[in-house]
Amino acid sequence: MLLRVKLMTSLVALMTLLSFCISASASATGNVTIKSSVANEATFTGQIINSRTYVNLIGLLNCLPYSVKPKAKSFISETKTLNIYNSDFASNPTPLLQFHVGDDFFYAGKEKIEMDTKILLINNRIYIPLKPVTTYYNLNVTFDQKIKTITVTK
Repeated sequence: MLLRVKLMTSLVALMTLLSFCISASASATGNVTIKSSVANEATFTGQIINSRTYVNLIGLLNCLPYSVKPKAKSFISETKTLNIYNSDFASNPTPLLQFHVGDDFFYAGKEKIEMDTKILLINNRIYIPLKPVTTYYNLNVTFDQKIKTITVTK
C-alpha cells in the first residue's frame, strides 16, 4: 500500500512538471522580424522569450548607433562574457559594452545599466534583451502587431 501511494505521488508530480514545461515552452518563445535603420539598413530575426524580445550578436550589432569592426568584439567562453571594444588594437582595450550571461545588467563603459531580465545563452549563442540597449541609446522602437515586425530607428 505504501509503495502504491509513493508511486502515485511521484506520477502526479511528474505529470505536473511535464505539463508545466510543455506549456511554458509553447507560450514563451517565438520569432519576430526586426528591421533596423540605425547604422545601416538590416532585417533579421529576434527571439521572443518570456514576453521579451532578444537579439543575438548580429542583431545587437545591427541596432547599435555605430559600426563595430570585426576585431573589436570578443566572446570569452570561460566567463560567458561578450565584449565590444572601443578600439581594435589597443594594448589594454577597455570594453565599451560588456554583457555577461546570466546577469540582469550590462556595462556601457563603466556605467552599469540595470535590466528587468537576464542575458541568455541558447545553443552556444548569447541573446541580449533588445529594449534596454535601445533605451540606453535613445532609439525609437515600434511594433507592428499585424505583420509581427519590430522597427528600430534613430
